[in-house]
Amino acid sequence: MLAMPDVVYRELDNYGQYLATGNHWNYDEELELSLLEREDRLIDLALAKNAASDDVVGSLYSRSLAGTGDPGYDKAVRLACLANEPATYVWLFTNATGVDESELRRLALYGDSDELSVLMRNPRRRGLLPAVYERRGSFENIPEERWFCLVRSSVDNPGLNIDESDIHGPDFTAWDLGKAIVSLLRTAPTEQRWIYALYSLLLNLNPESARSLDSKAIFSELLARWKTARASKTLDENAEAEGYYSPRPLVEEFCGVIAALYGCVFEGNKLEYVGELDSEDVMLRCAYYGRNKMNTDQMRLAWDMDGNLFVLTALFNNQLLLKDDCRRQLEDCMPSDLQHFYARRCSQLQAKYKWFDPRAVTDEVKEELQEPTQPANAAMVGRLAAQVTSIRNQVAGLSKQLWWGALILAGLVLWHR
Repeated sequence: MLAMPDVVYRELDNYGQYLATGNHWNYDEELELSLLEREDRLIDLALAKNAASDDVVGSLYSRSLAGTGDPGYDKAVRLACLANEPATYVWLFTNATGVDESELRRLALYGDSDELSVLMRNPRRRGLLPAVYERRGSFENIPEERWFCLVRSSVDNPGLNIDESDIHGPDFTAWDLGKAIVSLLRTAPTEQRWIYALYSLLLNLNPESARSLDSKAIFSELLARWKTARASKTLDENAEAEGYYSPRPLVEEFCGVIAALYGCVFEGNKLEYVGELDSEDVMLRCAYYGRNKMNTDQMRLAWDMDGNLFVLTALFNNQLLLKDDCRRQLEDCMPSDLQHFYARRCSQLQAKYKWFDPRAVTDEVKEELQEPTQPANAAMVGRLAAQVTSIRNQVAGLSKQLWWGALILAGLVLWHR
């Protein structure tokens, strides 16, 4: 309670990191409320980002929304509240202080790109994503342009792959999210910008987070609607855009990824695989590559038929990546621009199977397999970080001046006495 505000800021950062790594219930509400009563701008900024009390975070958000006379500082506090991870329920409960359905509606309709990006990328707000994807609740009937902005902002949210199911029961949020992604694929406009956004979402999706479709008919319907879509080159609208990882058209590559993720359906109370290795339809072959067991001879045949598209879709197949001989065969075929995606898949498998070694098994894969640290929106995040750092330094400097001013004043009073 007596520490300098910049010291408190650093300690609250450590406190918030501790709470966000599975220790939410160990938060100290009395401490947070006491720090809020200090009414220090720098401490308030740290609380907005790191406090676990819904009342504390909601109060700070409400105050910044009403305005304190400093728009830059108010926005920094709001962004910190939106990025807050320890306060798990502040954006889900309608009775939270200063945060209710009407504020979510306002953000959906009028929030700026920074606010939407921070909220939609927060893994602890994954419970909002099903409502966004299905356009219900606070997001019902929002204009298509706003819907697209929300979806696009969510595509690299780590919460897409969180599943907290345990012996006490299933994670219904993860279940709802998997269902909502399928709904999004079935209802989103088949336009070029949506193809790019949804393709990014699927590439970030752990195959285990992809909910099985209810029938082969739904699988066929899903692919049929996207096969008719078109994505043209930036400088030549008459030519089709090429895929990211193969010379095939982007739409075909996107459909191949859909097939690989959803090529196993739950029909007639049992799981059934879609597609065969010798299917005439390349999409059915992609479904086979992404889900079925394969031996190395079959993998070589698949490579001869479909090249990099085979490698891309096979990377969604855990059965292949968990077998050293199949993994070695896959690395022998792997182009360099798929190695980061391969690294991500290996990291996902290591998180589930502690025995799994994510390092390359062949000498041919020279590049160290390592996840890229910069998100797709690195420029935006860097800009915001610079703004917050600037505000923090300004407030810290002001706090020090006030602190030393108070000490000097007290010393003068005592000296005169």
